[in-house]
Amino acid sequence: MGRDPCEVCIVGGGIAGSTLAHQLAPNFDVCVIEKEGLDQVGRKPCPGAVEKSWFEGLPSPVELGAVSRRVKGMKLTAGRKTHQVNFDGYVIDRNKFCRSLLETGIGEGCELIKERARADFKGGKIRVTAGGGRIDADIYVDASGSSAVLRKHYLPNRREMFALGCMETIKGEHDSGELDIHLLNHQETSWIFPAENSTNLGYVTTETSEGKFLGRLKSLKRRLGLEDSKVLVRGYGLIPSHRPIELVHDNVVAIGDAGFTINPVTCGGIGPSIATARMLAESLKDDGLGEFESRYWRNLGKKFQKLHQINRVLRKGWLPIWWAVRAYYSDNSISKLIKQLLRL
Repeated sequence: MGRDPCEVCIVGGGIAGSTLAHQLAPNFDVCVIEKEGLDQVGRKPCPGAVEKSWFEGLPSPVELGAVSRRVKGMKLTAGRKTHQVNFDGYVIDRNKFCRSLLETGIGEGCELIKERARADFKGGKIRVTAGGGRIDADIYVDASGSSAVLRKHYLPNRREMFALGCMETIKGEHDSGELDIHLLNHQETSWIFPAENSTNLGYVTTETSEGKFLGRLKSLKRRLGLEDSKVLVRGYGLIPSHRPIELVHDNVVAIGDAGFTINPVTCGGIGPSIATARMLAESLKDDGLGEFESRYWRNLGKKFQKLHQINRVLRKGWLPIWWAVRAYYSDNSISKLIKQLLRL
C-alpha cells in the first residue's frame, strides 16, 4: 500500500540528512526515513570535531547543548613536518545535534519514519519502501552514510572506495585542546581528539588486521600516558576515501558520506556534510535540482579533487610540499594550503 507522496524523501537522519530536513521543512513537504529514530540518530564511534564556521545558517551547537568540548586548533603531521592552524571549533554530540535539527523540522511539518529504507530500480526509476509502504517523492536524497542505500544502485560500493577505521573513546582527558592528526604513510592515518572527560583515538588503514588496529591504538595511548585507561566505547567502520563523484542521478541525490563529500586528508565529514546539505536546500529553493551539481562542484567538488592529489603528496615525505602548492594554488601559500586542508 502506498503512502501520500512527498516532495523530498531523505534516507538517513544523520548530519547531512538532519541538516537538509531542517533547511527544507518550512518550504517543502519532506519525509525522513531513519532506522534509529530520534533516540539514536547520528550516533557514531568516530569523533564529532568541526570548525565552528561550518554552522553558519544553522542553530549554534552551543545553543542546542550539543557541544562536549571546545577546541582551539588542529595539528597535522605528515612525514617529519608538523603544521598547525588555530581556529575555534567544537567536538559536538552528534545525537543531540541531529535530534535537535530533526525536532525543529518535525515542528515545521517534516514526517519522520522510523524504519529501515529499502530501494530498487524499476524501469530505470528508483523505488523506495519503508514500513511496508512505498514512498513516492519528486526527489530522493541518499544521506544514509557508507551504506549508500540509494546511491549503490547506480554506483555500487567497492572495497577500494573505503578505508577501514577503528576508534576508541577512553576515560581520561587529553588536555591540549587541539585535534591531532598523523598521516603515517600512504595507507594509514591516526588521530587524537579531546572530548568531555575522555579522549577519542582513531586509526584508519586499507589493511584489515584487527591486531594491527589495536596495536596502533595501544601505541597512541602509551604516548599520551593513558595506556591503562578504561575503554568506554570501541567501534569499527568504513571511512569513505573515493574521489568526488557526480552527486545527482536522475531524481536521486547523494550527500554526506553516501556522496563521498569528505576531506580525504583529515577524514573530516561533518563540515562538508552540512555545507552540501545547505547547498542542496538552497538549490531546491532557487533553481531546482539541476543547479545543485554545478553549485557543489564550484564550491566543494573541485577542492576535494585537489585535496585527493595533495593527500598523496603529503603522505610521501620525500616529495616537497611546495610541489603541491605550486601545482594547485596560484599564490604558492603554504599556510593557505594547510588552512584549507584542516578546515574542509
